Amino acid sequence: MKTGTLAGILNRTTACLPIALIFGAFWVNGNQAHHTLFLTDDNVMMGMGSNEHGQLGLPASQNAVIPVQSKFGVRKVSSGYRHTIFLMWDGTVWAVGNNLNGQLGDGTNSDRSIPVPVIDSTGNQLSEIVGIAAGDFHSVYLKSNGTVWAAGRNQYGQLGDGTTIQKNYSVIVNQSVGNPLNGVIKVYAGTSNSMYLKSDRTVLAVGRNEAGQLGDGSTSNRSAPVLVVENNGNVLNNVMSVTAGDSHTVFLKLDGTVWAVGRNQFGQLSDGTTDQRLNPVQVKDATGESLDNIVEISAGYDFTSYLKSDGTVWAVGKNNYGQLGDGSTTNRNNLVQVLQTGGGPLVDIVKISSGFAHSIYLKRDKTLWAVGRNG
Repeated sequence: MKTGTLAGILNRTTACLPIALIFGAFWVNGNQAHHTLFLTDDNVMMGMGSNEHGQLGLPASQNAVIPVQSKFGVRKVSSGYRHTIFLMWDGTVWAVGNNLNGQLGDGTNSDRSIPVPVIDSTGNQLSEIVGIAAGDFHSVYLKSNGTVWAAGRNQYGQLGDGTTIQKNYSVIVNQSVGNPLNGVIKVYAGTSNSMYLKSDRTVLAVGRNEAGQLGDGSTSNRSAPVLVVENNGNVLNNVMSVTAGDSHTVFLKLDGTVWAVGRNQFGQLSDGTTDQRLNPVQVKDATGESLDNIVEISAGYDFTSYLKSDGTVWAVGKNNYGQLGDGSTTNRNNLVQVLQTGGGPLVDIVKISSGFAHSIYLKRDKTLWAVGRNG
């Protein structure tokens, strides 16, 4: 199939593309968003669900109950509440959907149903981007030189530029005034916060912190990045990846252990309690043993899913829509195994992704499975 640029926006059903080619279902902390995005082996983006603000890249209000093909040539895709950002192979970033808070980064506050380029304060198109992350109403971009840029809502300081002023174009994230953050290798976005993984495998956090989700030992919002620290004051280290929900954050270490911090009302931290945590605590299984052999983590609004090295999936937290996939709608403060139709364990999973109240699982045979809210 021919690939191209964002100019090739199509509205076709999956009849034109075998579903087995889909290798990823990307939903990055969508909070209350109700759309799901898929990226195929030949770099075609497909989406389904709500499109009231054009976030699927289709004419606004044209919802999709099955995946529809919309863009070619996409390297990465990340979805927020009602907006979507696309990283192209040439290092540029494009965005579509709701733009009330400037989260599309195009210099305006106008909604877009056709993708527009993300720009900086001088009006130049943002380039040399290697990573992206969409929060509810803000977007984060990682450059190849290790600096970070952001656009959109900034009520809690989630843009990391040292202010709480909304920006409708991308601004550089500062470690301190006049001192740009650098050495970053991955970026993540929660509902109203941002997380940065550095090359030394430590994590910096910024933005909303009312439940301690930044992991700095406080509940103070931050407009400049702060280090995530353990309860003993040591810096959290050896981190491989991060996932951020609404008010909780989970860290996967290089040794396969998992640590979590923030809101824990529904047991989403899986530490054996429902106590809020201001510093990361180690995630445990139902027997009280430390969770290990984890290869991927994904946080929804108030729940968390874990992919183990044996291809099984486990989940914990809020389950009112069945988003944990255990065949019930019972909230869980201990990990439960995700089941497939018929009640047997879901197996051979290679990737997981969580939304506000639904979960997507990619199998080794490249089929997709889903559970949870389906409005």
